[in-house]
Amino acid sequence: MQKQIKPTLNWEDAPDTIDYNDLAKILGVCSDTAKDIFDARQFPKIKGLGVKRKADKDIAKLYLQGLYSPETVRDTRQNLILIELQKINEKLEKLTEQEKKCEDT
Repeated sequence: MQKQIKPTLNWEDAPDTIDYNDLAKILGVCSDTAKDIFDARQFPKIKGLGVKRKADKDIAKLYLQGLYSPETVRDTRQNLILIELQKINEKLEKLTEQEKKCEDT
């Protein structure tokens, strides 16, 4: 019979960056299970930390809820770029209209 592990840490009280031990406490799973989650190819680990396994708790939570993936991040970035380009185009159109009015007077 497997031992029941209960969560001992909630998302709000967890540090901003979590390791697999924190994740195990949040989810109420053993540390090996949390390590497996951290080692998943798509899991949003913070890069550049060497052997340390850390993740932003908010992004890790979104990942576990199925709301985060590299594809959604790429799509979100593309949408933000598109919105900014639309704003630039609108400003450019207004400036062009103002220039035409100035030339007409």
